[in-house]
Amino acid sequence: MKNLRYSILVLMGSFLLFSCGSTSSSTTPKTNPHAEAHMQMHNEFKKEQVKKELVEQEEEIMEPSKSELQKILLTKYKKGNDFYAVGNEPFWNLDMDFEKKIIFKNLDGLEFIAPAVDPVKAMDANVIRYRSTTDSGEIIVQLNQSGCTDNMSGQKFDYNVTVDFKTSLETDYKTYKGCGNYVPDFRLHDIWAIIEVDGIKVNLESFNGKLPRIEFNITEYRVLGNDGCNSFNGSFKSEYKKIFIGNLASTMMACFENKEISSKIGKILSNSNLDYVIENNLLILSKDHNKVMVLKHID
Repeated sequence: MKNLRYSILVLMGSFLLFSCGSTSSSTTPKTNPHAEAHMQMHNEFKKEQVKKELVEQEEEIMEPSKSELQKILLTKYKKGNDFYAVGNEPFWNLDMDFEKKIIFKNLDGLEFIAPAVDPVKAMDANVIRYRSTTDSGEIIVQLNQSGCTDNMSGQKFDYNVTVDFKTSLETDYKTYKGCGNYVPDFRLHDIWAIIEVDGIKVNLESFNGKLPRIEFNITEYRVLGNDGCNSFNGSFKSEYKKIFIGNLASTMMACFENKEISSKIGKILSNSNLDYVIENNLLILSKDHNKVMVLKHID
């Protein structure tokens, strides 16, 4: 009898174990091989698209004519980009919108998008550093204003650029080196009348109905104008909210009327680093946080 009871208990235990196993297996979600294959194809297609776009952009940027380069920069400007960089071995590129996002692509098909961050400036060098993190990875961008020549095309840039990147699954960064430049502000490319200088309003009648003016030429990176007496011209470049003007060459006519304003214009503009904002059709130039000139768009 004991043996019979033992046999019955063993059989019942086996039945319960089998039943539990069956229930467990029946609740395990089944994978859809067609969905997995579709997702894999989608990811591979996206990678190939990123690679194709990257190669096309590299070809455009590396060996462009002056007119082609202006078209490329204008396109980047319209997209809201403030800085761009490229590199090879392997190919990669970087676009930075300082108010919105950082986009980094490489030839492995990676497209990493991170939020914009405030820059950190080095204390003892002309270096700016950006570090941004997302759930999928981290990027550190370092801009060194030391001049840079691309080792494939020979094209010259203003900045050496280093990008350190790693995914959230990696512990070590991979380093990419290349060259970069700021995207010029194409809003500057026009003629501006000077209406205020160092807090002094410019009186149109005092200048025989023709205000002093400045013209910025983004294509040639040239600035020219008239201070109300003498004409001037020179080189300039724009970076994010900054204008750098070189030493200006000027005619040497003697000025008896409006001498103070004409003299101030030359001193403010020649060989200067100026901050600027454009608002309400006005270009406002500042130096050391002090407004030094106001100009009005006239063309």
